[in-house]
Amino acid sequence: MTISTICTVRAAREEDIPKVIRLHECWFDGESAKGFLLDHGEAGDILSYVKGREKLCLIAESEEGEVAGFIQANRSIECFDRMCWERPEVRPACLAPGHWHVDNVAVNPAFAGCGVGRSLYEEVARLGGADTLSAFVVLRPKVNEASLAFHARLGFSPAGEFAAESFCGVRDYRSVLLFSDSFGRGF
Repeated sequence: MTISTICTVRAAREEDIPKVIRLHECWFDGESAKGFLLDHGEAGDILSYVKGREKLCLIAESEEGEVAGFIQANRSIECFDRMCWERPEVRPACLAPGHWHVDNVAVNPAFAGCGVGRSLYEEVARLGGADTLSAFVVLRPKVNEASLAFHARLGFSPAGEFAAESFCGVRDYRSVLLFSDSFGRGF
């Protein structure tokens, strides 16, 4: 459990799932969210992160009990075989036992810029014994500029891209895989 000046990071519980869904949804605006919104139908998927041995779902919670952020991470990367690697040397690191991949991360807008996202990543690295971390950031249909800037501040850099004519209900999809090997050694 990590404690920042703003919040405590803890393992998510089943009763947190509706809060995770609501927080995730607040970052999307209609059409750009198509295929990427967590919904109540996907509560079972979120539960797999809450209860899974090879997965993590963490909540950043304020002293008042408000969800300041969440992160979901696992040990595998989907779509790996269809990646176009900019840095092919990263691929073996992403397959190594000390690697964790972040599937979803979101910070409550009221807590943006307060270190909540960093605390969530640090706790994934600590709990998972991570030597390396990766995360996909969407480039098309809409570039997620805020996420790219956030990950750059944490020391992530592009390692490759994934593109598909159709992915999760989105046509002409493209994302960048960001990679960091600085978590095992601290920031």
